[in-house]
Amino acid sequence: MFKLLVSHVLHYMGLYAVYTNTLNFFQEGKFVFIFDTQLMPFFILLGIVNIAVLRSKSTLLTGTLNRDVD
Repeated sequence: MFKLLVSHVLHYMGLYAVYTNTLNFFQEGKFVFIFDTQLMPFFILLGIVNIAVLRSKSTLLTGTLNRDVD
């Protein structure tokens, strides 16, 4: 019951793949990478926002998008 509760809580927190990988490693002694594809859109959006923020900061600092301006 506790194992089921932990897996549900970690799944909603986005850490279920980490929990499953760790559990498999300690139970079977081998590492099998399991990836949670439900979080992929979140990481894609996070990457896009990160790039946009970095670009806006570099534009504010240098006045251009390219840092190698002669």
